[in-house]
Amino acid sequence: QDTAESLAVKEHIVLINGRYEGIDERAAELLAVRKISIGDFVLSGGEAASMVIIEAVTRLVPGFMGNPESLSDESFIDGCVEYPQYTRPAE
Repeated sequence: QDTAESLAVKEHIVLINGRYEGIDERAAELLAVRKISIGDFVLSGGEAASMVIIEAVTRLVPGFMGNPESLSDESFIDGCVEYPQYTRPAE
């Protein structure tokens, strides 16, 4: 969540998706790449990971959420896991 919050205040973000072993280290050094991991597992490409980052970051951009108050009690806000959720009972 800290990573998403730090990215949400940036004016521009460019996500470069690696394939199999990542991106060429020369490109990473030239572009001063910040590498982000979404977990301890292996993916074939970075597209799915980029979508996770996009989802997490855009929710924090002012005006994106229809009800900004819904962010205040989300999971992992203030380091806490959200309370249990229940669907509405059948009528």
